Amino acid sequence: MFFLWPLMITAGAGLIRQAGLETQIYNALDAAVYHQTGRGPQPQGAQQRQGAPQPSARPAQPQQVPCPQCQALNDAEDAFCSYCGKSLQQAQPQAPKQCEQCGAQLKPDAAFCAKCGHAVAREESRQ
Repeated sequence: MFFLWPLMITAGAGLIRQAGLETQIYNALDAAVYHQTGRGPQPQGAQQRQGAPQPSARPAQPQQVPCPQCQALNDAEDAFCSYCGKSLQQAQPQAPKQCEQCGAQLKPDAAFCAKCGHAVAREESRQ
């Protein structure tokens, strides 16, 4: 017993620290969730550390827009989706092309006019 008393002291100190470990873990998780989302209950002790901000004084969330491809929410100023990589810019509708020969409206990827059979120039079909 004389040689084991240092082990008993360290074991007792570890037991005391372990008793509060669960509370510390939950507080750390609450703080992380609150920091990421800005929603939910504010963790205990956060008001003292941050100077007691008011719940309504949260920073404004950036406006988010859905991706036209995968519907994931992205910040409005983003040019590409963070999840699928597709462009978030809406395609500008192009004016329909007309045949140089007869003036008929051409289909979007047409190589020839459907009315007169005139070949469409390569540069026009790839625009």
